Amino acid sequence: MFNLKEIKEAHLKVKSGVDFPNYIQELIKPGVKKYSTFVIDGHTLFFGDDDYQIKSRPNYAKLNVANISDKNRFKHYLKNHRRGQTDYPAFCNDSAKTGVEK
Repeated sequence: MFNLKEIKEAHLKVKSGVDFPNYIQELIKPGVKKYSTFVIDGHTLFFGDDDYQIKSRPNYAKLNVANISDKNRFKHYLKNHRRGQTDYPAFCNDSAKTGVEK
């Protein structure tokens, strides 16, 4: 099964949203089947086979996640991030402003 060290090593290769597809492929190799990252503080739950899961620590101070979502505004922020126009912390802040929980 995978461990947090492997996940952190894969994550170190991510410099912007452009690198995200390769990051996903790196997670699949050791057996990550799915994961959920929580915008509130950046912690992630990683899931594998046979109910295996591990949880990362929070990555940043808690953000205020809007109670009402704004799908169109989020799509705009996501496009910018995928083009490499924002870094991960900015994307998390933008996601929180648009009501994205995870």
